[in-house]
Amino acid sequence: MSTFSERFKYIEVKNIGGQFHVSWNYQGAPGGLSRLAQCERLEGYIDGFIDGFLEALEIPNGQIHRSLSSKCTITDLEEHVALKLKKLLIGLFEPFIAHEHKAQHVNSEKHSIRQNYCAA
Repeated sequence: MSTFSERFKYIEVKNIGGQFHVSWNYQGAPGGLSRLAQCERLEGYIDGFIDGFLEALEIPNGQIHRSLSSKCTITDLEEHVALKLKKLLIGLFEPFIAHEHKAQHVNSEKHSIRQNYCAA
């Protein structure tokens, strides 16, 4: 069973020349958010929260490099903003990842988020 820290190793905060960068990439994560990207409804839900976080933290669009909700880099942040963003992202992603992780170990697709929320 993966630990909390293993599931969130995909969110990184790096100090680059005194400015902090936050990046996350769940596209290749086993049981992570990669499957969620296949569901427009969930992708939109997660994107909405991320947009709200970025707006609330007053991060300019020029610092946001996002291809999907599951893959993004935010550059040139102050340390306290980077750490706050990481905390918010963990709070957002944790329920999805925990649910998908549990579904993998139960070996049942009927419990997956994608099955429950992406069905037509």
